[in-house]
Amino acid sequence: MTHATKAIYKLLLSDYVKVSKVSVEDMLYDEQDILRSMDKIEPEMALDDLHVFSQLSTTNISQRITIAYTGALGVLKHRLKQIFESVESLPDEESEGRAFGVHERLTVKYESEKHISLHWRSDPISDMVSDSVVALVLNIGREIPKVVVES
Repeated sequence: MTHATKAIYKLLLSDYVKVSKVSVEDMLYDEQDILRSMDKIEPEMALDDLHVFSQLSTTNISQRITIAYTGALGVLKHRLKQIFESVESLPDEESEGRAFGVHERLTVKYESEKHISLHWRSDPISDMVSDSVVALVLNIGREIPKVVVES
């Protein structure tokens, strides 16, 4: 229940008790029940009301993580397409075709031969997508065959 609903709750239910033509024995609640229930109501705050009823404010957080990755960018993109429905190349002049978006929430950039970076705005879904991409990149790094030269 929001703050606005709580403000009119007592008035509406009290009026209902007063104007209802139900016998006292058949009443579900009386005015005393309404007063007792007021103490048990914990109003929830809508995001838009946050600044009205508190001194808190909201903000957007942009996150970035750089991960060691020495594999081919095509391999990473192929593996991401196996998991996610939407993996699109991004037209970015700086990245020269070495960046792509995942679900329009996460950007993967090929920074160098040894690193990629992930960029996203923090929210629960974007954080889950980024966590799964990080796990995928780390697993790809473990699967790359190693060549050992014996002498």
